[in-house]
Amino acid sequence: MKEEQKMQNRVRFKIGGIEFEAEGDSDLIARERDQFISTLFPLAVEAMGRTRDFVQASLSIPASEKYKVPQIDTDYTDNIPSVSINFDNISFIEYLKKKGDISHKDFILFAAYYNEKKYNEDKFSLDTIRRCYKEARKQESSNTSHYLTNLIKDGCIIDVSEKKGASQTLYKLSNSGISYIDNFQPKENKRQKKAFKQKKSKATAKSEYEGLNPDKLNLKKYPDLKAFKDFKDKVILVLYIVTQEKQGEWFQTSDVVYILTKIFGESATIAQVKGVFQRQKLWFLNEKIEGNKKEVKRKLLREGIDYSKKLIPNESKNYVTDE
Repeated sequence: MKEEQKMQNRVRFKIGGIEFEAEGDSDLIARERDQFISTLFPLAVEAMGRTRDFVQASLSIPASEKYKVPQIDTDYTDNIPSVSINFDNISFIEYLKKKGDISHKDFILFAAYYNEKKYNEDKFSLDTIRRCYKEARKQESSNTSHYLTNLIKDGCIIDVSEKKGASQTLYKLSNSGISYIDNFQPKENKRQKKAFKQKKSKATAKSEYEGLNPDKLNLKKYPDLKAFKDFKDKVILVLYIVTQEKQGEWFQTSDVVYILTKIFGESATIAQVKGVFQRQKLWFLNEKIEGNKKEVKRKLLREGIDYSKKLIPNESKNYVTDE
């Protein structure tokens, strides 16, 4: 009876949210209790504290931020899928068009990548790259081997030749090379941008003489501008004609360019006209334009008029002027 009564001993107590329960003889319960207090109880307290801190931190995070997927920063793309391209239905030329203006080094990497995806060949050689140049109808670099060497140094490709001194060195794209291809951003075509700027710079500025009627200039009285080789002579004569025929008196640089190009069909730029004005300062009267600090308007002076008359055979000495 004593042994049965001894086996019925049970101890149970609770500290906060932590409970302890043991059943057996007094010695067993004592050992279990001592082990719990010395070992398990501190761990349980620490776990409870962490749980409480986590809950409080979660409550302080806005709901819109709780379910955001963390971004993974990696230099490798083994587990990152590339943009889906059906290489069976795309030519190398079409594939390259999406890459924009690329260098020869980029071309080699894309050629190797296309060759691998299109023909299931993970190794490539110098002949492979040359074939791709022909397929893309692109002029091959005179030093493709040098670019291959640099790509090895950059870690973008690997020399995987099985035998040294083989007739054809074999290469393979590295993880860094694949990562570069997957993350490549097309660059702006500098040649197209330059061409656009040049075309834009030739645009003719607006002029107050846009409504000028050529018939009112009585051009039959004056020599053809094409007979003059000196651009200065063309400018002075045009200003003289417009002034003499009372179609205008003051001229901005843009006005002179407009009259020369649109009325007389001559080639002229802002820079050329400004050059004449700067070199022949004594031939013009300058006047500031209200509201425009950079531009001035000009009027022919007596010296400029006299020079103009010398360009016209049998020109009358009578000149209409307000002076």
